[in-house]
Amino acid sequence: MSFEGLGQIFGQVSADWSAAHSTELKPFLFHVHPLQNDPAALQITVTDFRSNTFQAIKTRFQLEDMRDAIGIGGSWSEFVDYITASLKSEDVKLVMEGSSESGSALHAKLIAQKSKGMPRVSISLGKLVDGAACKAMGSLSRELYAEYKMAHNSLIEEKEKNHRLTKTVADEQEKNNSMQKQLDLVLYSKKHKSQKINDNVGLDNHDMVSQDSPGSSDGAERFFCSIPEPDQCSWNLMVSSFAQLELYDKSLEYLMKMHKENFVLNEFSYGSGLSACAGLRDSIFGAQIHASIAKSRFTSDVYMGSALIDMYAKCGDVDCARRAFDLMVERNIVSWNSMITCYEQNGPVSEALWVFVKMMVCGLEPDEMTLASVISACASMCATKEGQAIHTRVMKFKKFRDDIVISNALVDMYAKCGMINEARWIFDRMPRRNVVSETSMVSGYAKNSSIKTARTMFSKMMDRNVVSWNALIAGYTQKGDNEEALGLFLLLKRESVCPTHYTFGNLLNACANLSDLELGRQAHTHVLKQGFRFQHGPEPDVFVGNSLIDMYMKCGSIEDGNQVFRNMVERDGVSFNAMIVGYAQNGQGMEALELFKEMLAFGYKPDHVSMIGVLCACSHAGLVDEGRQYFHSMFKDYGLKPMKDHYSCMVDILGRAGRLIEAKMLIVSMPIPPDSVIWGSLLAACKLHRNVELGIFVAKKLLEIDPENSAPYVLLSNMYAELGRWRDATRVRKLMKQHGIVKEPGCSWIEIGNQVHTFMVKDTRHSQKREIYLVLKTLNKTMKLSGYDPVTDELVAGAEQNKPDHSMFPDSEVPPFVAVA
Repeated sequence: MSFEGLGQIFGQVSADWSAAHSTELKPFLFHVHPLQNDPAALQITVTDFRSNTFQAIKTRFQLEDMRDAIGIGGSWSEFVDYITASLKSEDVKLVMEGSSESGSALHAKLIAQKSKGMPRVSISLGKLVDGAACKAMGSLSRELYAEYKMAHNSLIEEKEKNHRLTKTVADEQEKNNSMQKQLDLVLYSKKHKSQKINDNVGLDNHDMVSQDSPGSSDGAERFFCSIPEPDQCSWNLMVSSFAQLELYDKSLEYLMKMHKENFVLNEFSYGSGLSACAGLRDSIFGAQIHASIAKSRFTSDVYMGSALIDMYAKCGDVDCARRAFDLMVERNIVSWNSMITCYEQNGPVSEALWVFVKMMVCGLEPDEMTLASVISACASMCATKEGQAIHTRVMKFKKFRDDIVISNALVDMYAKCGMINEARWIFDRMPRRNVVSETSMVSGYAKNSSIKTARTMFSKMMDRNVVSWNALIAGYTQKGDNEEALGLFLLLKRESVCPTHYTFGNLLNACANLSDLELGRQAHTHVLKQGFRFQHGPEPDVFVGNSLIDMYMKCGSIEDGNQVFRNMVERDGVSFNAMIVGYAQNGQGMEALELFKEMLAFGYKPDHVSMIGVLCACSHAGLVDEGRQYFHSMFKDYGLKPMKDHYSCMVDILGRAGRLIEAKMLIVSMPIPPDSVIWGSLLAACKLHRNVELGIFVAKKLLEIDPENSAPYVLLSNMYAELGRWRDATRVRKLMKQHGIVKEPGCSWIEIGNQVHTFMVKDTRHSQKREIYLVLKTLNKTMKLSGYDPVTDELVAGAEQNKPDHSMFPDSEVPPFVAVA
């Protein structure tokens, strides 16, 4: 077809096509879809593989007039025939998609896509029976048909096959009334030119496709085995069909059999194989296919390069994806998008923005996929400045402004960055919304603004999915409302929503926050019933296993946590971190250090969390020299720059050992400003070792950082009281009152019979308060007889008499000192 002909049909081209081209003509990409603002019109777009676009808008009636003038009667087979025969490249794939409802021609879409070595015609069987769609496709354009009529003489044999295919589909439709419910699976049929195909084999392939309906893959295999001499297209059909049905192991099995039968693999074979490897996350098999492609004539093919990048990206192998990208001689928008998505999903996320910038420098304009991926990368980094710049670009183009995928990405980005008002502004102006946009708003409100607003929006959602539930449960957990999170999980179960590993992660986190071992074990039972058994090693199982370890360790059940850890076939660095930190928090420092050595032996590189656990273990075990050694090895051996938490652990190690001056010098020499946690750790050590002078210095530092903090006053006052310096203790307390500082009371709780009982200092609200105080009085007397006199914050109240006074409690009873947090 001449470029001038395209210009006559579709208007002015976006580039100068009048010049002669030395390269062979390539196929074109055809899109026919309804206009959003005018459903009675169809937009026809033709794009060649140099990204030059021709476009025209035709009404349905204009297309029907063209069909009548062409005189082909709106026949699908004849239309496919003249499209196929016209293309100088013999490698074409045609797919017709659209609704199967009557009169749905406005939703029909035709795609002609270059794919060397692939079967030249591929028809979606579920859509073929739609008469209205066939008519729309058959009457695409009078001029287009005129350009192709030169090749019409070679169509006689192909027409017969298409008619047979149509009849096969009609017969199959009568046999299986449920086929329309499964239209989402793309089924393939195949055609060949008469000079390259044996008629009998071609018909067998069509019959095999009709057998290959959802759930009948065994029937397709039996039919394939019955073909006397299956050809390359028959093999490709099996490889592709299993990949489309997500039976990836079967797809690769047939790919290997095809290779062993000495069939030459082509683009179609390689593409389906890479798709199967991506589905299995099998980069090893994918690398073998890559090696085969490198030896073939497709090594420089832009589509193979894009497929390789996509496969490595889905397998999480960023380095191989980048090498495949760098080795590409020619890149298109799909290649750039695949690389951007790779970095956005696997990290480092900042590289996604750099690739986007390089793409723009190369002169390629981003599409919807590009912008959505870049916005998601900005969301992951909370890069609001860059995200707002992308948003500005989106607002300049209506096709981007109205795109629901881009709008969803923008809502999600602003919500994750804490800019909930901006997210709401976009959400309210979206022409249409879906569960993704609504879930992003629920998550944003739950994390940044109001959990109540999030719950209200969640309740109003017409269509919820498990991600929506997870967002709200996570919001309650992060806000500390763990009981509500547990109640929401029970509601999820009642509504028969299938929980995911993220659901269980939030559930177990809530149990850990409550330190409720029994509740945690019940959650573990739910996990096992759901099928997460930690015996096969997929990512969700590892995630849930790590959450279980964390829950058991925080609940103090070291044995259960260790059992889960040892039973996990696949572990990651987080698994070891959870165990190391858990051992340290439960006072088993030596066990934590032994596990850290085991972690290194398995080849896992420690991160900042690992080192916090190690330093905490050294602190509990009193290993000062070892702790100092691990601290200095962070940057030297592992390239980790110590953070505030690591300095706080080191101060705690030195403080517990009584090396207060050394701890002070460490704080003063810190490259980052010390916070109240670090100074507070040293002040606690001063109280432990009764170093009042240093304690006063540290307390002043604490008050400079946080004047509203009551901890320095209380610790310093208690320090004076323990030394019998009552006047100083009283002075500190009065100073605290003068500044309006009030110590936030602590509380303790106990669960009896699924009911939680909470106690505070001088608490008189409980219905059984007299019985409780009687027991406490008895315990207090017993402790005094044993030589232990409890010290409380009320100790300094008797400072004027220079002695403690325990007589100021309700009903002349002893205070519930055991409830003081």
